[in-house]
Amino acid sequence: MAIWLPRLAIDRWRRLEGCAPGEGADAAPVALVRETAHGPRITAVNRGPHNADAYYIGGMLPKNTVAAAWDGPKGTECDWYDDGTFFCETPHYLEVDDYDVLSITATLKKGTRGVQTAVLGVETYDRPTGAETLTKEEFEELNIKGWLFMKKVKTRIVR
Repeated sequence: MAIWLPRLAIDRWRRLEGCAPGEGADAAPVALVRETAHGPRITAVNRGPHNADAYYIGGMLPKNTVAAAWDGPKGTECDWYDDGTFFCETPHYLEVDDYDVLSITATLKKGTRGVQTAVLGVETYDRPTGAETLTKEEFEELNIKGWLFMKKVKTRIVR
């Protein structure tokens, strides 16, 4: 049996940073990453100071990735790009203290060794009224302001 207490990890991080909820380092989205047998895993995220109405979870997987699968809330759609990046949109509108979980499993080329690096996080936009149906690409075409909160994660492959 496993007990998962993500708020405990975030509270401990806040104490180490010396900040109150929503202040200082906690004013921006933060993800705590833990090494597992199958690579890094995001174990806890802070709640963030604002509602999230247009956000995309994603990033770039290691260069030696040959296949990837994802699992998320029902209705989640992912786009994979030629440059190796991916972004997934969930059907949720997140209010302060809400969260979303997306699980990504990457298969690496046979014989891959050493340290593999991925960049994972969230791209978020301040969606104007009437823009509920716009895609990520349309936000960029219209120069709607967005923020990219990414974290580099590394794992060592030993065979």
